[in-house]
Order: sequence, then C-alpha cells, then structure tokens
Amino acid sequence: MATQEIQANVTKAGTYSITTDQVNGITFANSGTLASTGTQSITLTGTGTPTLAGTETYTLNTAPACSFTRKAINNCSLPIRSKVMFCGGSYTLSDFANTDNSFTVVNNSCTPDSDTQALLITLGATIAGNGAAWLNYLQNGGRIITEHGLSDDVYNEIYGTSYPSGTRYGDCRDNVMPSLILNPTNSFWTTPPRNGYTATDSVNEGCGNYINAIVDGDSSIIALGGWTGTTRVQFAVKPEEGCGLLFLLDSDWRDSDVKTTSSLNLMGDLIEDNFDF
Repeated sequence: MATQEIQANVTKAGTYSITTDQVNGITFANSGTLASTGTQSITLTGTGTPTLAGTETYTLNTAPACSFTRKAINNCSLPIRSKVMFCGGSYTLSDFANTDNSFTVVNNSCTPDSDTQALLITLGATIAGNGAAWLNYLQNGGRIITEHGLSDDVYNEIYGTSYPSGTRYGDCRDNVMPSLILNPTNSFWTTPPRNGYTATDSVNEGCGNYINAIVDGDSSIIALGGWTGTTRVQFAVKPEEGCGLLFLLDSDWRDSDVKTTSSLNLMGDLIEDNFDF
C-alpha cells in the first residue's frame, strides 16, 4: 500500500492520531507516541482502493491544516505483453534479468507499441524527438527503464523539463540492486519476493549519475535506492496515469560484470511485475 511521509512540528510530547479525509476511496493515517518536541518525520499509510485514476489532494486533521497531493492509479493488474524492446543497442535479455515469462526481444528500436511490455533505454539511444510517443506509451500501460547517464535526458524529453544531471557516483559493477534501499516501508520493497532481496555490497554497486534534482522537483516520484553512505538517489519510479511506470535506474546494468541474483531478479520484476504505488 502507498505511504506518505510528512514533517510534523511537535510542540508537546505524547500520543498522536493523524488521518486525512477520504478521497477517491483512499485514506492516509497513522498513530503512535512522540517522545520529544521539534520537527519529526511521520509516515502515513494509505488504505482503500482508488475508484478513478488521477491526482487528488488529501487534507490532514492537524493544526494548522496541511495537505498533500498523490496520483491514484486504479486497475493496474495488467496482462503481460509479448515484447521487450532495447532502444540504443542489441542485447540478450537473460544477461540482465531473470524473468518468469518468455518475451520476444526487439533490438535497436525506440518505438514501443501496444505489445511492448517494457522499453529499456540504453547508451546510444535516440532520445530527442521521442518524448511525446514515450509519454503516450506510458499513459497506455507501458513501462520504461533507463540506464546510467540517461535518466535526466529521458525524463526531460518526456515531460519537457530541464533538470540537470547529477555527477557520476558508484563503483561500476553493473548491479541493478542498490546498495542503499530508500523508502524501505514502501510496498515496492515489502512485497514478496522483493522483501527477500539483498542490497548490493558497496564495493559491487552499479555506477551512474544521481537523480536528486528530478526526485526533489517531482512530488509524484518515489525514491527507491541510492548509494551507501550518501544522500544520492540512483533508482526511482514515477507512476503514470494509465498504469504506466517510468523507472529511472541510473546504473550501468547492461555491462558485462557478473550480477547478483537479487539484481537479476529485480530487473525481471521491473520488466514484468504489477506494482501498487
């Protein structure tokens, strides 16, 4: 289930019960005890099932009243499509992913269609001019997965923004599974089998350009992974209307180093699993 982190200015220690109004079938809430005063983080958990897709505003029962917006996506148990497409090169899917389904691999193409389960954008891809088509693909249930050094370019092309690229970080060992799991209580990480995956040790982590500017600028993006000992975000997801998913994965996953089982399984999940964000 979706979660929402808020910052509370606590003026008196004690118990609390925070909830939102119900909007579109969803309520966010949490209760507990705060032992001290000052600014503290509280994670609200969403319950219910959205009846419509779209962005909604949720108002807290706090003083003063505060609100936040979340994008609801309903009916996202989509059927598996037949193709996986590589935009930017020619690759073998089993080198990067353990999948439960057999896919027809389409190489050197950047034009996904209604039969494309996932579009994997790699170095060498033609990005300019594809934004409108890729947004349409996402809004019709498609999913896009980026590679290192491309996340900002792909995001900016799709959404018409100009977020700067972060600097390179990591050890370039080609693993998808991050060394630092972010938002560990999000359903992405608590749902089997991902709740059993092992974070990559720091000497074997993938390298890429950190994507904090995009994550900070787009409240609908959920940060999922980074590099140990830093605040740099490497891996995030943007749920899109129509059940599409944009996975910003700034790791050198297409290179040839031996990958951990958790990394192979995670890439398979990104390609074919249904998610509840």
